[in-house]
Amino acid sequence: MSPSIAFGSGISRYRAVVALAFAVVVSLFVASVPLPPLAVVLAVVTVLYLGASAFDAVRSHPAFNLVSAAYGVLLFGLWYLISDAAGVVLLVFTALAAAGFVVEAYNYRHGTSYLRFDF
Repeated sequence: MSPSIAFGSGISRYRAVVALAFAVVVSLFVASVPLPPLAVVLAVVTVLYLGASAFDAVRSHPAFNLVSAAYGVLLFGLWYLISDAAGVVLLVFTALAAAGFVVEAYNYRHGTSYLRFDF
């Protein structure tokens, strides 16, 4: 994990700006367009995930990769449930994200980093 530019104590400036911009856009969109409840849940979870990941303490926590994998499963799973199309691709992404979650759960439990791309 690269250190954050000093914006506050341990807050990544770029991640905070992206989270804030996304929160504003999503809030305006949710307020102006009637959406199914699952779409609102997906938007709220995404805003919370992006907001939390702006903090270095959150990203450096050992469970962050596990939570990120769980977010991926939730993202693609809810997106599949929300979409009206026959989303075989979304179903495949959900299955791949679930496999990634299993790998991250193993890594978290055993303190390893198997099958992880660390940039």
